[in-house]
Amino acid sequence: LQFLYFIGGSAMEASNRISSISPNNAPRGKAHTIAGSGDHSAHPQCMPCYGVRLWSSPMVAVVVVLTMLTFVPYVLMNSEMGVRAQVCKVVLTVLVCLMLVSYFQCVLIDAGTVPKWWVKEAMGRPPGEHLICRKSKSPKPDRTHYDSMTQRLVLNMDHFCPWVANTVGFYNRKFFVLFLIYASLACCFAAITILLLFRDQALPPTSCKKTSTCPRHQTLMLVALVFDGIFGSLLVCFAGFHVEMAMRNETSIEASAGKFDLGTRRNWEQVFGTQPLLWFLPVWGSGPAGDGINWVTADDDLL
Repeated sequence: LQFLYFIGGSAMEASNRISSISPNNAPRGKAHTIAGSGDHSAHPQCMPCYGVRLWSSPMVAVVVVLTMLTFVPYVLMNSEMGVRAQVCKVVLTVLVCLMLVSYFQCVLIDAGTVPKWWVKEAMGRPPGEHLICRKSKSPKPDRTHYDSMTQRLVLNMDHFCPWVANTVGFYNRKFFVLFLIYASLACCFAAITILLLFRDQALPPTSCKKTSTCPRHQTLMLVALVFDGIFGSLLVCFAGFHVEMAMRNETSIEASAGKFDLGTRRNWEQVFGTQPLLWFLPVWGSGPAGDGINWVTADDDLL
């Protein structure tokens, strides 16, 4: 898992940078950080092994097994040598690789919590200048919520996802959305191409032909078709939902608040960063725009 974590090339570069947002260069006071110009000195931190992550960690193996359910018969067991078959194998392999790297980035990267220096600074300010968490009784920045699963405050928290054994928040939300996008694309691509394969054979899926070496392979392809068809349909809806929320600068907790809607481009940058070439690659880059603590509201943006 640690190896996959460092696949994101910029994560290796980040190992030479400071480990958290420094109070010396962090924005002070209320939300003055403009989206896209926030502090990016923080690099992704590995998520601590809380108890909840340990009991949900088998889900990582489940995701890998489900992935292999399609990848093995489609790529590894497929003996077709035609151009279309080879192209399809390459395309699915690329999608699966992007999906798995995004997945493990989301599993391993800490969503982000409130820095100790910020809490100390907030405690020194007059009451009413900061929010107080009702559960932890600790000061918290705007858009920070208490995660009852890991029992801590999480920056820009969306939800705790057992599938990734992690909380989805400010620093790993990009990888969660990319995981959904590439998983839905992989499932849909596999389902459509397998369906076309069966159509071209013009024979029942369990029968044999030159394009398939044995009935067992045909059966596995049929299982993959059913699996990808069902999961692909669900994932397309789920991915579309999260992409739409990212474009509106919302989370599933805030739900249609509209308070932080700064326009599609700037909203997107607060999840995917300010480097368009890296938006759809599962790499850290410069990280999400902003610092996860100070947020510009739609009203502030009009001033």
